[in-house]
Amino acid sequence: MNLRRFDWALKTRGADLDTWPEPDQARALLRHSANARALLADALAGEAPPAESGARVLHNLRRRLSARTPLQAGLRWGVLLACTVAGLLLGRWITEPSADALTMVQAAMVQAALAP
Repeated sequence: MNLRRFDWALKTRGADLDTWPEPDQARALLRHSANARALLADALAGEAPPAESGARVLHNLRRRLSARTPLQAGLRWGVLLACTVAGLLLGRWITEPSADALTMVQAAMVQAALAP
């Protein structure tokens, strides 16, 4: 295996020599050629990005996903306000006693007051 074929296999198959069709020849070239070792080192560095860059990409993705335009922020507050008003009105409507309920409570209080 020559250096040109090694470079081609490295670009097409990746840095895992076990997946190559001629791994023994590639290992023999690595033992004897500093250029082959440099190509393999560059390929390994390109395949495994540093952890910092992965964390930076994740941070940027989270920041972009959480970023809101002024319209989105306004809609969010508008929806929150609408839900609050609807909840207050619904709570008032549900808990507001009807005239029949008031009459029944008053009758119960009168009976309790008259009872010995």
